[in-house]
Amino acid sequence: MNRVIKILAAGSLPYSALIVMLGMAFYVGRDSAPATSKVVIAERSRVILEAVMDRPDMPKEKVAEEVLEPLKAILAHYQASGYVVLDTARDENGNYAVAALPNGARDITPELQKAVARVAESSK
Repeated sequence: MNRVIKILAAGSLPYSALIVMLGMAFYVGRDSAPATSKVVIAERSRVILEAVMDRPDMPKEKVAEEVLEPLKAILAHYQASGYVVLDTARDENGNYAVAALPNGARDITPELQKAVARVAESSK
């Protein structure tokens, strides 16, 4: 019974030293964990092509204002948030034309499409 009490009471080790050691173990474990990559993918050329094809009567000056500016804003938002943005292309079979995608990559193409559509709706 004395042995169990000695183990529970940390023996001759002061509790402050035990807390410091546990804290150090926590921070060493946290710092040695692999960092998660923050990568998003976007088919910017597809979004631009769709926007131009949907509005064939749009003058060239409006393309920059209604299509390129919303795209730049979305891309800048993700870049400022610490993401790496990969501009990709997809063929007719749905295959990406990127050398490699890290685990956890998110596709933000729909968000780009919504931004361009929002600007198109508000300009009508």
